[in-house]
Amino acid sequence: MIGEKFNLLKVIERSGNRNGFKYYLCECDCGNRLNVRGTMLRNDHTKSCGCLRKTKNGKGINTIDLKGKRFSNLIVIERDFLNQTDRPLWICKCDCGNTTKVKSVYLMKGDTKSCGCLLKKCRNEFGLWRKR
Repeated sequence: MIGEKFNLLKVIERSGNRNGFKYYLCECDCGNRLNVRGTMLRNDHTKSCGCLRKTKNGKGINTIDLKGKRFSNLIVIERDFLNQTDRPLWICKCDCGNTTKVKSVYLMKGDTKSCGCLLKKCRNEFGLWRKR
């Protein structure tokens, strides 16, 4: 598991066994380090050091700064502060040149990889566009 990434946590080294479970030292994208049970990482139970749970005004607004980070074909330019939901939107520039707004959860989980150009390209290559 060393070197693998689980959500915001990257496994640095094995830190030992406790109560029959393997534990790993992980580094969060925000810079904090913590020991996490391996099953908690694999089962997607522990996603960060806790920085994802930090709240602002009790609304669960994610406080982690994604500016400048790359997620597949997207580079985060800035946060969209006009968005007032509990899941912040980020303005991202795609490798194709387009910009798009994406929820942080979709970036961090890898659900959104581009502005949509990858899907279009895939559909064109495999002829999956419906003709009407």
